[in-house]
Amino acid sequence: MSEQRHPDIEVYIKERSAQQIFEWVQTLGTLTTHMIAKESIKATLMIDDVEIPVLIQQRVIGKAWSSVWFDSAETPWTTDLDCAHQIAKEMETQTRCIASGWQEGDEPDEWYKVHQGVEEKIVWNTN
Repeated sequence: MSEQRHPDIEVYIKERSAQQIFEWVQTLGTLTTHMIAKESIKATLMIDDVEIPVLIQQRVIGKAWSSVWFDSAETPWTTDLDCAHQIAKEMETQTRCIASGWQEGDEPDEWYKVHQGVEEKIVWNTN
């Protein structure tokens, strides 16, 4: 059984700035910036004639965690976890993502932690 493609991709990245994440996203395709604020960047990523809205936010959970959100189902990844693995490896940091594509009834605190190639299901109360 193949995994269902997530409607969007969001990954939380430990101890990386919005600028560092932006530079990583640039490696994926052509990135057009629409807005840069102190701790967030809104842009469009173009991969193979597909436009993917991207939002990068620094310090979204405490001081350590930033996020990148690809607001499209047409990303290079099938799931958030696929993306989390790539970011963790290429940015040499820990990433986290929701354990499943969010659906009503899912446990909102169930996440994957990815670090040094290892994934672990955890309970992450982000409040």
